[in-house]
Amino acid sequence: MEKIVDGIKRHFLAQDMTTRLIYINVVLFLVVRLMDFLSLACILPTGWVLQWLQIPSGNILTSLMSRPWTVGTYMFTHYDFLHIVFNMLALYWFGRLCSALVAEHVVLYVYLIGGVAGALAFWFAPASIVRPYSSMLGASAAVMALILCSAFYNPNYIVGVPLVGSIKLKWYAAIFVVIDIISIPGFVNVGGHIAHLGGAIAGALLAVYWKSHGIPVRHAFARRGEKTKMKIERGGRAMTDEEWNRQKKSRSAEVDRILEKIKSSGYDSLSKEERQMLFDESKRL
Repeated sequence: MEKIVDGIKRHFLAQDMTTRLIYINVVLFLVVRLMDFLSLACILPTGWVLQWLQIPSGNILTSLMSRPWTVGTYMFTHYDFLHIVFNMLALYWFGRLCSALVAEHVVLYVYLIGGVAGALAFWFAPASIVRPYSSMLGASAAVMALILCSAFYNPNYIVGVPLVGSIKLKWYAAIFVVIDIISIPGFVNVGGHIAHLGGAIAGALLAVYWKSHGIPVRHAFARRGEKTKMKIERGGRAMTDEEWNRQKKSRSAEVDRILEKIKSSGYDSLSKEERQMLFDESKRL
């Protein structure tokens, strides 16, 4: 049994942060559904586990006083199958996009801060709009933070959209924001749409801050006293995080230049070196 646990632990830690977040969401989803199944067998009310994980209805004071931990658990909790499928697909795509365009180690920052911002937006929205009996769960606000963080950090990055074609990331992100805004008057999942906007604002602010002050070089949950890890080695010495971030920003600017060249002159106008760079960067996604 110990070997199995160690194997699972090693496998989990070997994954990138986006995959780890997906694992946590999926495992929690399975636990919630399994407990509901066991509740039926034991003639217990279904949904009792879910009530302890989702953000309850009511204002911020009553919610935090009754279940303060839900501000962290709700963003990993799903109940409907399609809800988790679509959220995990979005998390897989935009988590990896954020890793490539910003940095891999900030994905957890963005996810958690975006989730908390979504909870705050939900709590502080007018009760008459959100409805006092609404509760909230799901990773959508955290995923919105990843989308907007990527878009604000590298707005001109080109993404492929089914049925639309190539589009700049800033316009792709704007579509998501507009959909949430125009959905609020429909009074269907209003609290969720407001939470999405809270996550989006948090992601955008993080990107703006990091572009002007630099990306954080150390994980917030690193052990105390642990030194910042060096990224890669060049010429016999390790690069510092600051040098690595500068190189990443320069590489991103060069990719933007190449994409603009494709837009104006076509792919055939690229040199062998420019094509190779695009190929190398595409493998980072």
